[in-house]
Amino acid sequence: MKKDVWVYIVSHFDYEEEAVQMLARGRYYKKNGKHYVLYDHADTQSPYETKPGRLTFNETEAEMLRGRETQLRFQKDGLSTGKYNSGLGVVVLTLDTSELQLTETQEQIQLTLCYKVLYGDMTISENKVVISVTPQNEEGFRLPE
Repeated sequence: MKKDVWVYIVSHFDYEEEAVQMLARGRYYKKNGKHYVLYDHADTQSPYETKPGRLTFNETEAEMLRGRETQLRFQKDGLSTGKYNSGLGVVVLTLDTSELQLTETQEQIQLTLCYKVLYGDMTISENKVVISVTPQNEEGFRLPE
């Protein structure tokens, strides 16, 4: 895969009717069996600003970093912790990952995450996030199949 990539993230939250989608240019690296993707993430507080984002993942774990305040770690079929900037402050959450699936072809890397967000004993939401990484080319971005 080329270093210059498109990062396409589709998030389905149980409390939202429509999926949240994000497209960004990024840089891709692979080292020791782990994938690294660097990109600029739109700031939810200000639509005109971006924060650096970083994805690292393999077949059993994934981590999403956005700025300094948001850090989500996913462990395949397990519990992990994360911190999230809610706009009202940073909240520490437990993530219960039921699916972490990595699909890799010559033209695309796709990571699917299904997880529950827990706060104490309470389930806050059930989410599905699909991250597609494709090489940038002269034709521009095409939606993943």
